[in-house]
Amino acid sequence: MNRSIVVLYTEEGDAAMSVAFDLAAGLFSNGYDVTVAGFSRYLASHVLTERTLLVCVDETQPRVMDEVLDFVDFAGSLDRSSLSRLRFSVLSLGQGEAGCDIDSSLAQNGANRLARHVVAATSDSALIETWEETICASVGLGLRRAA
Repeated sequence: MNRSIVVLYTEEGDAAMSVAFDLAAGLFSNGYDVTVAGFSRYLASHVLTERTLLVCVDETQPRVMDEVLDFVDFAGSLDRSSLSRLRFSVLSLGQGEAGCDIDSSLAQNGANRLARHVVAATSDSALIETWEETICASVGLGLRRAA
């Protein structure tokens, strides 16, 4: 079983980064090799070699689509089975198109959802924690929060 997970987040604002690092800490404390990166530091072509990709998008920020555009364009340009080894999930903080575009681009090219795309208010810690727990259950563990 591959224990390597990439957690991507939008860098505009702090909300998505905070969720990404919280989730990564929980996964890391459970023995996973976790890489956390903002979209500006992630080469979209790496999605072809990833096994598990978790995405946190802050839809409340005005330039969020600009941040994810290269990733969405690349994922959308792939053959329909190009991402068949990838498992993923997307969390959108606030209403918007960026998270939906990422989710549909990955799924349309063969990636497998770990959990449905979740839209939560940045202040809805219960729904965000439920998404995190669903992800952890999907990769085979209960979430043990980092100290």
